[in-house]
This record gives sequence, structure tokens and C-alpha cells, in this order.
Amino acid sequence: MKNIFFEYIIFSLIILKVLITGISTTVQSFCDFYKYENLISMHGNKYEKMFSSYTGFDTGYGFFAPNVSSNFIIISENQENGHSYISTDLLRSKEGKLRFANLNDVYIKNVITKDQSMPELKINHILLKKINQSFKKKYGKNIITYAYLYDQPSLKESLRNPRLIKIDSVK
Repeated sequence: MKNIFFEYIIFSLIILKVLITGISTTVQSFCDFYKYENLISMHGNKYEKMFSSYTGFDTGYGFFAPNVSSNFIIISENQENGHSYISTDLLRSKEGKLRFANLNDVYIKNVITKDQSMPELKINHILLKKINQSFKKKYGKNIITYAYLYDQPSLKESLRNPRLIKIDSVK
């Protein structure tokens, strides 16, 4: 009987933590996205941090939060033979693919800048140019590289495939 009571307490703590984490991360994402002052400050004590780390609640992602990162894909096309290559084709190791996936955050943060002449967009173009040079070195000179954003379907349009929106290209 003592174990069941203890299990109910742990279960209740986890459910309470799920609700608090979901609400706080959603509010924080909303405030960050719309430039509002954040009303909820979650600093926590060392026991809360240990519990969050142990259970995996310290990841910082809210469910359906407005600031969930978009995803992009870089595709290179060989103009001579019509073959297409995805940017991860250049990478051989899992570590390289993971580092390239982390580049997604940098690229997306730079895309959503308000001023189109910002240095961040120039950085994106330089990154795309370097990827294009690597594809030219591997597959030939006549390569064009495109960066696309995924346009994911909404829940109502879930049967439709995602569209690709071109954001940049390099010859």
C-alpha cells in the first residue's frame, strides 16, 4: 500500500510538471515571438532542475508553440544530366550530419530578419555558395544550388504534401 501511494505522488508530480512546463514554454515562446515582456520566469531551484533533467523536461520545446523552428533543405541540381543532390549527400559521418542539422537554426534565424540587406542574409548566401562549391568539386562544374523552406500543411490540409518555397540560389 505504501508503494502505491508513493507511485501516485510521483505520477501526480510528473503530470503537474507536464502542465507547468507546457504552459510556461508556450507563454515564453509567444512573448519572444511577439516581443512582449515575459510574465512567467522559470528559474527554479536545484531540485526542480534535477527533476527536469532526470525526466527530460529541460528540453525547452512547447507543444504547438508559435516559435517552433521551420526546416529548410538545400538541393543542388546538375544542369548537364538533370540529377538532383541533397546537401547531406556531401557528409559521410553522423557527426557531420548532426553539425549540418544544427546549421538549420542559424540559417532560419537569419532568414526571418526584417531588413533584407542585413549581414546575416549575406552569411546565408556565403554558406550556400560554399555548399555549391563542394558540389561542383564532387559532381562537376554545371551545378546550381537552391535553398528551400518547407511549407508544411496545416492540420486541415494534412493530406497535402509539403511544398518547397525557394529562398535563395547560387550558380
